[in-house]
Amino acid sequence: MGNVASGLALYTNECAGCHTANVKNNVMSVTKAATVSGLNSAIANVGSMNALGGVLTTQDRLDLAAYITSAK
Repeated sequence: MGNVASGLALYTNECAGCHTANVKNNVMSVTKAATVSGLNSAIANVGSMNALGGVLTTQDRLDLAAYITSAK
């Protein structure tokens, strides 16, 4: 289970630079990462996100998905 507060911190540090701070704007389809499988797909298939694959832990991914779900 993901932690929304931890996900917010991760989103702010790792995602907001490209996807903006407001998830509701859905910049570059960020809401597709509201599930871990959607997040994993983006990391694997979007070149600029590939580096996150070696950085984000399983818990980080759960936390990010939880935050994105809560914010959309």
